Amino acid sequence: MGAGAVAFSTLAMLVCCGFTGVASLASAVGLSVLGRTDVGMPVLYFFLALHLAAQLWSARTHRRPYAMPEDQRRKAMAMMIEALYSLPDEDMARLVQAHIAILASLPETQRRTLMAAHMATMQSYPESQRRREMKMVQEAVQRLPASQKRTMMAAMEMMKGMPTPAMARPREEPVETIQPREQTGTSSTAIWILLAIAVVVVIVVLFIALV
Repeated sequence: MGAGAVAFSTLAMLVCCGFTGVASLASAVGLSVLGRTDVGMPVLYFFLALHLAAQLWSARTHRRPYAMPEDQRRKAMAMMIEALYSLPDEDMARLVQAHIAILASLPETQRRTLMAAHMATMQSYPESQRRREMKMVQEAVQRLPASQKRTMMAAMEMMKGMPTPAMARPREEPVETIQPREQTGTSSTAIWILLAIAVVVVIVVLFIALV
C-alpha cells in the first residue's frame, strides 16, 4: 500500500499544480492496470475521479501553457476507452459502474461534456465493442438510486438525439463548445466535487492500510 499511497499523492499533486495532461494520462494508465487486478471499488473511484477532474480542468484552462492540449485530451480519453474495452466483462462492468456513479453526481453541464467526449471517441471502435459497453452502461444505470437513474436516463436519451459530439469533429472545434456561457462557476463546482471524492478515497484507503 506504500507504493499506492505514493502514486495517489503524486497524481493529486500533478492535478493541484496544473499538470492535468500528465495526471489524466497517468490515471488512464492506472485504470488500465487496476482494472485487471482485484482492487476495491474505492481505488477505482479514486482514479476515475482524478481522470475526470483532469479532463474538466484541462478543458477549462485550455489557453494556459501548462494545460493539456486538445489532442492530448483526445489521447487520454482514447486510452481510457482502450483500457476499458480490453478488460474481461466482469472487470469492465466494475469500471463502468464506478464511472456511471460519478457521472450521475456531477452537474448537468459537466456530465454532458464528459459524455459527449466519450461518445465521440467511441465512434472509432467496432460496433460490437460499443454495444458491449452500452449494455453495461444500461445495467449500471439501473443500479443507481431512483433520482440519479432518472437523471442518467434523461442524459442518455438527450445524447442519442445529438449530432456527432465536438470531439469527433476537426480539431478547430474543441469539446468545450458544448459548455454553457456561465461555465466558470459550474465547472469549478464539478472539479471540486471530483477532487473531493479523490481526497476522501485516499484518506479511507490510507486509514484502512494503517489500521
